[in-house]
Amino acid sequence: MLAIPAGLIFFLFVARLRHDPRRFSNAVLLGLALVLLTVALLAELAGGSAPTLLVAPA
Repeated sequence: MLAIPAGLIFFLFVARLRHDPRRFSNAVLLGLALVLLTVALLAELAGGSAPTLLVAPA
């Protein structure tokens, strides 16, 4: 569930990066997106299932 906000924040990061790549807020947005993605992956692993990106198709 945290992967959706991580994706939205990453999209905002890319949009702002194209506008002005030198802003410090770009680094903050990227860091926040990476933290949320890491927490989402750890929560999915703690739930007993492998992340869907890492599961091989049957």
